[in-house]
Amino acid sequence: MRLLIVEDEPALRETLAQQFRTAGFAVDLAADG
Repeated sequence: MRLLIVEDEPALRETLAQQFRTAGFAVDLAADG
């Protein structure tokens, strides 16, 4: 499954991405919508 994380706080965005990648998800990131 692929996720899109949209979060303007860089540290939170990267933390969430790392956690989801560890759980086996493919992750795309965006700073804003």
